[in-house]
Amino acid sequence: MGSDTLFRAALGDRWPELHPAVQGLHVGGPEVSFMGQATIERGEGLVADLVCWAFGFPPTSKNIAVQVTKVRRQTHEQWSRRFGDHLFRSICLPSDRQYHVRERVGLMTFEQELSLAKGGIQLIPRRGWCLGLPLPFALLPAVDAYEGIDNGRFTFDIQLAMPTWLPVGDQLLVHYKGWLVPDDASSTSSLSPSSN
Repeated sequence: MGSDTLFRAALGDRWPELHPAVQGLHVGGPEVSFMGQATIERGEGLVADLVCWAFGFPPTSKNIAVQVTKVRRQTHEQWSRRFGDHLFRSICLPSDRQYHVRERVGLMTFEQELSLAKGGIQLIPRRGWCLGLPLPFALLPAVDAYEGIDNGRFTFDIQLAMPTWLPVGDQLLVHYKGWLVPDDASSTSSLSPSSN
């Protein structure tokens, strides 16, 4: 990865197509933080409960305070996402394919294609591994993930669901969406959990 940031290196000549607010989340110094708000909808059932527990997602919530911290290392980026009192961590890594990145969450690693549209990024899962062993594509979760902008502000909209072929009633695992700004541009009082 060298001195370049992960997403800028992965996108290469397509990096300038991103809106500056989206670029801002993927550049910066060795450690950068962002603050904002999120709405979280959890699916019903044991599988959804287990996934949300493993990832650190809180119960279904509206306008919950969220803080995202990114720490750059020599070979990867460490992302910490705090939703209220709940913490979700992941490691983002380079891929051997252009316009792709990998993200490791616990025992799982997913490779995502970075598809650009309207100044934002759609993240499309293409491959997955568990404990380093390849997963059949049919076992990958159904993901609808987009980083975009609204009124010049960075937004995220991430929905995870069980594979569509599984015969289950509620396939939703978790859906979280919201906005972020650099923490030095945020108001602490308006973002505190007690104010929502």
